[in-house]
Amino acid sequence: LIAHRGVAGARPENTMAAVEKAIEDGADWVEIDVQETADGEVVVIHDSDFMKIAGVDLKVWDATMEDIAEIDIGSWFGPDYEAERAPTLRAVLDAAKGRAGVLIELKYYGHDERLEARVAEIVAAAGMEDQVQVMSLKLPGVRKMAGLRPDWPAGLLASASLGRVWELDVDFLAVNQAAASPLLVRKLRERGKPLYVWTVDDALSMSAMVSLGASGLITNEPALARDVLAQREALSRGERAVLLLADRLGVDLERKAYRDDSP
Repeated sequence: LIAHRGVAGARPENTMAAVEKAIEDGADWVEIDVQETADGEVVVIHDSDFMKIAGVDLKVWDATMEDIAEIDIGSWFGPDYEAERAPTLRAVLDAAKGRAGVLIELKYYGHDERLEARVAEIVAAAGMEDQVQVMSLKLPGVRKMAGLRPDWPAGLLASASLGRVWELDVDFLAVNQAAASPLLVRKLRERGKPLYVWTVDDALSMSAMVSLGASGLITNEPALARDVLAQREALSRGERAVLLLADRLGVDLERKAYRDDSP
């Protein structure tokens, strides 16, 4: 189970509150987005600026950590989170160490200078080399990271079908649900590569993606996913197949299937 941006369904995304909640909810991995700041720090934030989460028109690559310390990125979610600030990668690693792995998504907006090298340095300094994975939408970035740290799993994040994507020289693939298919699962398995699926937030889809053969679920609702996985153990193979078919057909069985003791 991979908690998307921490637990973006229950806490403001990519904050320490979200990271802590993800760990509390039993996530195996906490997924975060990272970028470089103007002063060379690696900060956890998804967008290129702070508009969506703070109403501040400041690009991450133009911001210093002093600037970021003044930007409230939690109040948009709720008043209880007004103290939240964009954390550093090091802060997230320190919080997760020994408790959960960290899946680091490298975000590229054309202003990165030493992002891959800085991530490698920070992870090594935190003593988390065996508890991280790295992924990106940009294949050159994945390859660069793999060149720096070939011992770390490095994967490609894909939002659509990319043809014979299983032949790419990456350690794993992460796709959205629409791109997940039995063929893709089979081809990746033949090569010993896992498939992660995003963003899987309802019980029916969670069960369906596991039945399909996904190795990891990237979700905003890790607590729900944990419950779904536990409930699936009581189902027969046929019942699991019905849930997979229902998801593929777009049938909404969430209430019936999961509130009546059926995952």
